[in-house]
Amino acid sequence: MHPAGPEPEAVYWRRRIGVLVALLTVIIVIGKLVFSGADPTPIASSSAVPQLGEPSIAASIAANEPTSNPSNDSSDVQSLEPAVQATLQAGECSDNDVSVLVVADRESTNVGQGIHIEFTVKNTSGTGCTRDVGSGANEVYIMTGTTKVWSSDYCNPSTAKNPLRLASGQKWSVSIVWDGKVVGKQCAVGKKAQSGKYRVYGRNGELISRGTTFTIK
Repeated sequence: MHPAGPEPEAVYWRRRIGVLVALLTVIIVIGKLVFSGADPTPIASSSAVPQLGEPSIAASIAANEPTSNPSNDSSDVQSLEPAVQATLQAGECSDNDVSVLVVADRESTNVGQGIHIEFTVKNTSGTGCTRDVGSGANEVYIMTGTTKVWSSDYCNPSTAKNPLRLASGQKWSVSIVWDGKVVGKQCAVGKKAQSGKYRVYGRNGELISRGTTFTIK
């Protein structure tokens, strides 16, 4: 492409170059303005990036961090102990599951003759259960008024245990002889029980029977 006109060719080329330079300058200026206006405003680091020194962050981390290995937590182990104990004690007769009964072999006796007493523990529940019927759990004693004149524990104290499985309705019994003498603690034997009304009681654990009345003439 060659310029045409009355003036020399070099003049036209200089004009064209000048126009191109001017256009290029304008384009560069406009480009700088456009790109400089599009730069995003820097985000303040204090609001966008939380600092670990802030109390709320530190508290959150502390709340979410486990304080110990859950598998080794002693509180978890302790919480299992009541369940284990309940399992071990399952099947034992409670006081509501049994009854205690004492029966004298006669309604009256003479001074110095004494009586025979039958002591019975019965499972009154609807299912079988285990009850300690050892001598350490049992006691037979005789009262006159508010005075205890004799106890099977006074001369034969014991801690022996005898856990026994009792079916529903099953009984366990033992016979005891009272010789008619007053006996105190430490097996202090006194005189013969005198004429009057007496009541005999039986105890198994914390469960006490109703009293059975007999008379000494």
